[in-house]
Amino acid sequence: CIDRHLRDRALQTAIIFEPDDPTEPARHITYKELSEKVNRMANVLLSQGIMRGDRVVIYLPMIPEAAYAML
Repeated sequence: CIDRHLRDRALQTAIIFEPDDPTEPARHITYKELSEKVNRMANVLLSQGIMRGDRVVIYLPMIPEAAYAML
C-alpha cells in the first residue's frame, strides 16, 4: 500500500508522531522512511519463519513501530 506513494511522495510526510513527553519534538516520517521500516519489519518476520497466512501478535504502545508492524 505504501509502494504506490513512493514515486510521487517519497519525501513527503506520511506519519507525524507526537510523543507523550511534551519536551520531545514531533517526528515526521516520510513515505520513503516508512517503506524502509515496513520492509525491514517484514524481513525480520520472514527471518523468524513467519509465512503469509500465519497469525502473529505484536503488542506495542502507540509508537511509529506499531504502524511499521501493522503495514
